[in-house]
Parts: sequence; C-alpha cells; structure tokens
Amino acid sequence: MVESIFAELGATPGEDVLVRVHYDGNHHYETSGTLLAHSDPKKEEEAAAWLRQNLKPNDSLTKVASACLTVWQNLMDDTYDFFDDTMDRVRDDDDDLEDEVDELREAIAAINAKVDRLLAQTSSPGLDVREGSAKPATKTPA
Repeated sequence: MVESIFAELGATPGEDVLVRVHYDGNHHYETSGTLLAHSDPKKEEEAAAWLRQNLKPNDSLTKVASACLTVWQNLMDDTYDFFDDTMDRVRDDDDDLEDEVDELREAIAAINAKVDRLLAQTSSPGLDVREGSAKPATKTPA
C-alpha cells in the first residue's frame, strides 16, 4: 500500500497543484500550498494546519526545512500537540539541521539540473515544463 503526494509547480506558488492520493485511490487536491501525509488523518490535519499557520510565502529555505523537520520529528516521536502553544517546537540540534538543509539544497540543485537537461533535449523549443504548458508561437498578418 502506498500513500502519495504529487506536486506540479507553477510559475507562481498560486499556480502550484498539490494532490494527496490515499492507498485506496481516493484523492484530494490541496490549494493551501501545504500538504503532508500521515497514517492518522487527525494528526495529519493538525500538523498541516500548524505548518500553514507558521510558514509564510517568503520564508527562507532554512526556516521551512526547520518547520517541516520539527513537524516530522513530533509526529514520529508522538510528542505532537500542534494546538498547545506551551509546547517547545524549536529543534535543538542545529548542527544536524544545517547538514539536513545542505542535503536538501543539494537534492534541489540535482533536480533543477535534471529538469534543465530534459528541457535541453526536448524537440519543442517553446515548451518549458516549469510553466505547465507550451506557448505556441502565433503569427499575425502584417
């Protein structure tokens, strides 16, 4: 059985498409820009709500990675309480976090390089998959 998340990134975050596919084939589209998967639907929604509340569109990669790792750690340790503001959600393993952020950056750079290679190989020079669709050139009579 598989729980899946698919993302199609648009030119702007508002154009992103996020899809959550459950093991039984049921799925839903998410428009909030934040999506995660967990076996317990209640914990999943609470964690997603916490992320939506605590992340802003212009947050740094370090802040986003820290928030995601905090949520993941709380879910895995079953120490979550996303609605109790007295809970200390700050990770104290800054060295590990920096290493994990560096690994994320390397992975993103590798994905970008692969996308660039695929774009260079395409037979349609006007097609950019990051834009979501081809923009055919139209000629207007002079």
